Amino acid sequence: MMNKGLMQAAKNKSRLVDMTGLANPTLSSLAFLVLFVITLGWLGDTLLEVLHTFLDVEHHSWRKLVVGILPFMLVFFVGWLRWKLAQRKRVKLKMQASEITPHAGMIVFLSAINSPKHIERLKQADWTVLDAERFSWKPVQRGMEAHRQRLKTVWVVCSPESSAQYEWFEAMFQELYPEVSFSRRNVGSFEGISDITDVLEGIFSDLPKEMDESDVVIDITSGQKPASIAGMMVSLVNANRQVQYVQTNTPFAVKTYDYQIKTVGKGIILQ
Repeated sequence: MMNKGLMQAAKNKSRLVDMTGLANPTLSSLAFLVLFVITLGWLGDTLLEVLHTFLDVEHHSWRKLVVGILPFMLVFFVGWLRWKLAQRKRVKLKMQASEITPHAGMIVFLSAINSPKHIERLKQADWTVLDAERFSWKPVQRGMEAHRQRLKTVWVVCSPESSAQYEWFEAMFQELYPEVSFSRRNVGSFEGISDITDVLEGIFSDLPKEMDESDVVIDITSGQKPASIAGMMVSLVNANRQVQYVQTNTPFAVKTYDYQIKTVGKGIILQ
């Protein structure tokens, strides 16, 4: 699991951006930000007047000088120390593979079938092609099988090529998993990481009421490498999200990856 301190820091940053209105600058959020800055200035002026009264600076000019300069110098010095400390830190990222646990939701990338022999069998609704040699959808079936006891929804991310074959995929897998609901999501290309991440985030933002992010796993086995990269990047947003990978050789185990981030020095180390 991700280091809780760093995870909390990321959440706090996100909440601060939302609170100030910078996450989605609208007229109302900008108005709030302006009022916040103005009232913060009033607070500072009021505190300064109270401090002047308490120290009686009107009759001691040197106290006024101290009040005006010393606090800034102290804050600047503390800031400088924090900056130097940050320069000495580094991030250590440790990843470890483990067996996946069953999930209620699953996101898969659908590879296009290119073999003419396989396509011909799909046209004839010969679903035994699933066990044919080098059939591209077999890893998807192996990945889904690991979740059979809980699986309810599968989101299928398709390229233009695989989208044209989606009806065959759904017909085949609906017979294998009659209790599962399948939903197609199209992207312009499996090379477009930005488009893929947008689709994945869209899925997470519109989950069924009975699911949360911890109930969904992203399978990064199929599709092209940019799709796998996008899936891994989206999973790093928070510790509730998981990815899985189906081994391409015996025993075809389904693995997930736990990661931990520690601040230990300067730079990034991946183990």
